[in-house]
Amino acid sequence: MDDWELIGQASGPAHVINPMVQDWLCQGLTDLSPSTVANYRHLARHAISKLGAVKLRDLTARHVQVTLADLSGSLSTRSLRLPC
Repeated sequence: MDDWELIGQASGPAHVINPMVQDWLCQGLTDLSPSTVANYRHLARHAISKLGAVKLRDLTARHVQVTLADLSGSLSTRSLRLPC
């Protein structure tokens, strides 16, 4: 099962971003280097602080754009452009 299938299964009315990101951090980073995992965990803390309570089915591109704009004051452009 890929990440998109997991998201589709977890998009009920009560599902919020925080546990989905936590699941991805625990299970979805197995083929990456330790430094990449550390970078993603660091960025995830910032994302969760801004988006963690947003219901997954309500998440929009606008939420992400606003969050990236907010984080641009404290994170480097390189960090904000890390591929997922």
